[in-house]
Amino acid sequence: MFYKPSKILLLIFITLAFFILLPDSASAAILRVQTAKSTSTGGVVSVAWPAPTTAGNFLVAVVSGEGDIVGPIFTAPTGWTQAVTKTETCSPCAGAVRTSIYYKENAASESSTGNFTTDNVGLMVIVAEYSGIVTSSSLDVTATNSGTSTSPSTGTTATTAQANELLIGGLATKTNSTFSSPTNSFAIVDQANITSPDPTSDAFLDRIVSATGTYSTGATITSATWVGAIATFKGAVPTITSISPQSATACSNTLGFLTLTVNGTNFLSDSVVNSNNSPKPTIYISATQLTANIFPDVAGAYNITVTNPDPGGGTSNAVTFTTNPLVATITAIAPQSAVVGDP
Repeated sequence: MFYKPSKILLLIFITLAFFILLPDSASAAILRVQTAKSTSTGGVVSVAWPAPTTAGNFLVAVVSGEGDIVGPIFTAPTGWTQAVTKTETCSPCAGAVRTSIYYKENAASESSTGNFTTDNVGLMVIVAEYSGIVTSSSLDVTATNSGTSTSPSTGTTATTAQANELLIGGLATKTNSTFSSPTNSFAIVDQANITSPDPTSDAFLDRIVSATGTYSTGATITSATWVGAIATFKGAVPTITSISPQSATACSNTLGFLTLTVNGTNFLSDSVVNSNNSPKPTIYISATQLTANIFPDVAGAYNITVTNPDPGGGTSNAVTFTTNPLVATITAIAPQSAVVGDP
């Protein structure tokens, strides 16, 4: 197949525009939007968000506190679900420390969390808002750990169910501590402490991953009794529900390319449409629609997919686009007859 020079220039222009018009910075499929924290020695904490959360986003909280030897009991506001919790008794101090991870899927917009409570008095709550998490059945795997040392850790999860996930770690100590040097590529999002009636500290850690695996994290402190917990949450993978058109005839378009409309869910501003794993110039229309320029030159079946960027990205299901062979047709012949013996 050979293109005219004008068609070649057009194809070059389209390809260059694809790269030039990309956003200056890619939007991650999973993104931390904002964080906040609050503490109380009165047994009740409501955390105010810096800005109202976005409807449909994912909210998560690390809640920690101290109590008597059986540990404190936490309650969460309506709509929050406990993912995992861990308590450790501190023998020398005749008390216990607990950390819990709570989450809220597909959350309505809110300006504050509502009241977290404890049956004791000291309570610390660190919260974060994320985009790019599935709106239901988001919790995947959890783990816990406890001990007395300078290296608190969360324990190690079972293998995650999918590649793109949000990992949340919570650490708490039965003394005032400063957490540093997070392990395994986690970030310490924030930390908090209370000084009375008994000193207690906690830390909120996170990591966004793009591969399945077993995960854990930890940090460094001065020696103390500590607890750790980790929970992983599934990122929203793009899905394709339909494409239009579903087929074309090879070399039938005078421009040399065809604009394909891709409908589905969980598309981002820098999602890319692929044809047989080859990225194509893509235009973002909405979270449910993309268009892409494809080049149906050779007859055959092509797998159309959508890829969201890392970290926490993923590739959609495949939908088949068919390029049919160009079949020659005869509309007329001239002449239609001749006399035998004519030259």
